Amino acid sequence: MRDFEGRLERLQTIVESLEQGDSSLEKGMKLYKEGLELVRTCRKELREAKHEITVYSEGVFQEYAQEPDPNITEEADDSE
Repeated sequence: MRDFEGRLERLQTIVESLEQGDSSLEKGMKLYKEGLELVRTCRKELREAKHEITVYSEGVFQEYAQEPDPNITEEADDSE
């Protein structure tokens, strides 16, 4: 299976081939379908990457990157 960049390169090749318009109908349809699958896969990967970035920058993991609150003592953590 190709990586993300490999899929984008393949998609670009397909687009260029379809834009030339010198493929047979059957070959053009095959390329079009392959291109659609590549687009779907790439979009899914981009959504997942965006979600992961959001989680790390704004979500659950942000609290670990912040400075500790000086008003919270270790004793408060032990009482929980």
